Amino acid sequence: APPGAGRPRAEAKVKQAAADAAQREAEAAAAAEAAAKRACGAGDDVAVLTATAAKEAAEKKSAEAVAAAAAAAELVDNEAADADAPPPVVLDDTTNELVLRTTKLGLRFLFDSLMHARHKDTLPALAQHLAKIVSQHEPSARWFAHVLVGDDADAPPNAARVWLRKATLRCPLRDVRQELVALIVAAVEKLAEVERPQYMQFVEQPPVAEADAAADDTAMDTGADGAKPLPPPPPPPEREAVSITSRLIDHHLFVIHNACLYWRNFEQYFTLLKNFAELGAAERELLNSRRTIARCIDVYLGNDSPLAERDAKGDVVRKRSKMGDKQTSPQTADLIRTVSLLVRAVQLRKPVEPAAPPVPPPLDGN
Repeated sequence: APPGAGRPRAEAKVKQAAADAAQREAEAAAAAEAAAKRACGAGDDVAVLTATAAKEAAEKKSAEAVAAAAAAAELVDNEAADADAPPPVVLDDTTNELVLRTTKLGLRFLFDSLMHARHKDTLPALAQHLAKIVSQHEPSARWFAHVLVGDDADAPPNAARVWLRKATLRCPLRDVRQELVALIVAAVEKLAEVERPQYMQFVEQPPVAEADAAADDTAMDTGADGAKPLPPPPPPPEREAVSITSRLIDHHLFVIHNACLYWRNFEQYFTLLKNFAELGAAERELLNSRRTIARCIDVYLGNDSPLAERDAKGDVVRKRSKMGDKQTSPQTADLIRTVSLLVRAVQLRKPVEPAAPPVPPPLDGN
C-alpha cells in the first residue's frame, strides 16, 4: 500500500473516539444535574450540592479527555503500522533531538510537578506515553538512566537522590509507584539490548562522589514512620561499572538497608528488582554478583538477621525499624519472588562431590 493509505481510517477512528468522549461527557453532566435536582428536592443545601456535582462532572471530563487522547494516539500508531507496514525508521539528528527534548520535558514534569499535584488524573497516561518512548528510543532511555544515577550534567538538581527513591520508596500512593517503576523498567529493558556484554565490566576509578552523596542523603532520611535510619553500608570498592544499567542497579541497592523504614511503601522497590531479574540470565547474574539474595533476606528478617550487628552477648546493637502493625503487614511478595529467581540462577563454581561411604575396619582374626 502507498504511504499514508491507512490515514483516513485512522482519522475516522480518532473522530469516533472523540465523539464517544463528548457523549460520555454529556451523560456525566446530565447525571450530575439530575443528582443535584434530586438533592434539592430533599431539602439539602443547593449551593453545596451544585458545586459538588459540577466538580464531579469536571473531573470525569478530564479523565475522559485523557483517555480519548491516549486511545486516539494508539489508534493512529496501530493503523499506520497495519496499513503501511513500513520498514524500521532510522531517525535523523533533528528528529532524535526533538524526541529527546520532549522526553526530558515530560520526565521533569512527571517527577518534579505532577507527582506532587493534588489531582493526578493524567499521571498514568503521561507515564505510559513516556514508557512507550523510552522503550523504543535508546537516547531517551539512556538520558533517563543517567539522571537516575546522577552523572548527567543536564539533570535537574538532586534528581539522582530523589527520582529513584520517590518511585520506589517515598511515594505513598501504590498506583503511582507502579506506573513509575514500569517506566524505569521500560528504559532498563531497552538499554539491556545493547549493554548485556558490559554488565560485569568495571573501570578502576572511584565513582564521582556517588557513595558520599547517597550516604549523606540516607543519613538525613528518617523514613515514613520517623524511625532513626540505619548507618550507611560500607563504601563500594574503588571501581565503577561500565554499563549504565549496572550503575543504576548499584545505586538502587545502595539504600536497601533502609528499606525497612518504608515498609508500607517498599513493595515497588522489590518489584523493580524482580522485573529486572525476569529480563534474562545476564540480569540475574548481575544481581547475584551484588549479593542481592543476602541483602533481600537481611531486610526480610530484620532484627533476626544474622547480618545484624550484635554485641558480645548476642543482642542487636542498633535495632531496626519494626515492619508491620496490627492492621497492616508489609508487602513482601516481590521480595520473595526476587529471592526465588536469583536462588534458582545460582551456579556453583565447583560441583560438590558426595562423600564416599566409610569403610568398616577389618575384623580381628579374618
